[in-house]
Amino acid sequence: VLTEKQHEEAARNEYNFDHPDAFDFELVAKTLVRLKEGKKVEVPIYNFVTHSREVRTKTMYGANVIIFEGILAFYSPDVLKLLDMKVFVDTDSDERLVRRLQRDIAERERELDGVLKQYFKFVKPAFDYYIAPSM
Repeated sequence: VLTEKQHEEAARNEYNFDHPDAFDFELVAKTLVRLKEGKKVEVPIYNFVTHSREVRTKTMYGANVIIFEGILAFYSPDVLKLLDMKVFVDTDSDERLVRRLQRDIAERERELDGVLKQYFKFVKPAFDYYIAPSM
């Protein structure tokens, strides 16, 4: 959940959504534990246009196989302990940029300049620092 200051930074493309501090790893771990126990969970839905959680949630149920994915899926030691198997799918950095541009402009109503600014200031450095070492 972003503070008012963080919302303002996000509106200017100056908030680092790719930093581990932007993620609620405690909630992720609790959710994975409940799913692994076969229990039902209510997962927050994040709105990328408004930069906030929606009121509604997504109901998920525990299963024999749970696929958990995300850019920092291997970052948290507490989350890593809960994973029985890990698969990392890498994509060429140029392809990652093209996909981000297409997604952010088409689905998240973002401007080209803002997406590029955020990519080079936060996304690429975060990949190099936090994600690449876990590959």
